[in-house]
Amino acid sequence: AVLIVLASALGCTSAARPRPDMGAPAPPPPASIRIIGTVTIADDLLARRMDALAERSASWRAGMDSIQAAGFHMVVAGPAAVRQMVRGLENYAPEHLGEVVPLRDPTGAIAGAVVTIDLPRLERLWRRTGLPRSVFEADVDRILIHEIYGHVVPLAASRSIDGGCPDPKPGAPALSSCAIRRENVIRKELGIEPRLAYDLSGLAIGRYLERGVFGPNEP
Repeated sequence: AVLIVLASALGCTSAARPRPDMGAPAPPPPASIRIIGTVTIADDLLARRMDALAERSASWRAGMDSIQAAGFHMVVAGPAAVRQMVRGLENYAPEHLGEVVPLRDPTGAIAGAVVTIDLPRLERLWRRTGLPRSVFEADVDRILIHEIYGHVVPLAASRSIDGGCPDPKPGAPALSSCAIRRENVIRKELGIEPRLAYDLSGLAIGRYLERGVFGPNEP
């Protein structure tokens, strides 16, 4: 899902990275932050899953390279870390398991994006299924593919919301969205089923829960 921050949420120059408002008391940093060029990852699991995607998908590697080449700043984190790290998002509350928030510089131009994955919420859903941990991690991969390769890579190239491959309009077929079509490129490389609907059935956990089958970990 793509949201739009109309106000400047990132005081950014060509060399700056997303950071808290330096005029306010600094909040405690996330436990783990990895910075590679213009990309900041503030979660160990997300960093490991992005590494795994890079090992397995040439398209993913090319997409990440294009973000760096464009000088586009990207933060990948959970909602709690985003509230700590990014000025203007102190009260951020995600609606979806995965979201992209474009960030604008003081001129109003899109200068970066925050990618959030709501891991606690996804884990709560996963625990209802009793499925192996590998299923949870594979669904993290699916969300990362959609948000980063589906949305951020074209957003970095175009610096426009329309060019960032918006999600399908209500009632429209999933494949009407170039974000879904882009996502399916990497799904094919990884041997994952194509995504044909814009709902939780795009995740293994979602398909399992839709069948109404719950495992021993259900609350």
